[in-house]
Amino acid sequence: MPVTQRGIRPLLRWLIVAAVLPAFAGTSAASEDPITRALALFSAQEMANMPQIVLAEIKPDGITAATEGFVVDDYPVIYVAEWSDTYKAAKAGDRDAILKLASIIVHERTHIEHGRSERGAYQEQIQMLHRCGAPPRLIDGVRRSMQAVLR
Repeated sequence: MPVTQRGIRPLLRWLIVAAVLPAFAGTSAASEDPITRALALFSAQEMANMPQIVLAEIKPDGITAATEGFVVDDYPVIYVAEWSDTYKAAKAGDRDAILKLASIIVHERTHIEHGRSERGAYQEQIQMLHRCGAPPRLIDGVRRSMQAVLR
């Protein structure tokens, strides 16, 4: 079946993601870290401007149990919630969870760079998922989260 120019981009993205993620399937300590796996999906240019990322082991006051990532105003650090189902699934090697974790990092980085706008942060998150060829159900889940937050 011929692949059109429009159809080849998602295919190429999927092939890149499929090629990168298995490289982290080994047993070394670094390969078990889901944040490292998620960061492998970023370009060198994106990594050059990446804020520090810290694993939050304890949920701070004012943060809900459903929170997957967060930032603190005027402090350029992205916190990833260790208690989240996404982090736990990514730690177990779930590819979709690794993609979602990367998109959460994008979401929080957008808050650091552009402020509190949830709409803009979710739009960047969804764009990241599209670029990585994430399955529609994952993208739809993030869209539903965006709609719930923006109500």
